[in-house]
Amino acid sequence: MEKLNVFEQIMDVHEASDLWGLSVPRLKAICQEGLVDAKKFGNSWVILKDQPNPKQRERKK
Repeated sequence: MEKLNVFEQIMDVHEASDLWGLSVPRLKAICQEGLVDAKKFGNSWVILKDQPNPKQRERKK
């Protein structure tokens, strides 16, 4: 059985910024608004990689 590595399933806002094409401040706001699966640890946000780009949701509004 393959061991699940949780660190391969998460990213920080800088990695998400590169992946999703959004600015870091906008991503922090998206996390705070609860528009993505994310958790704040201290001053940093940790975001699940396996979810849709929030930019696509913003266009639908």
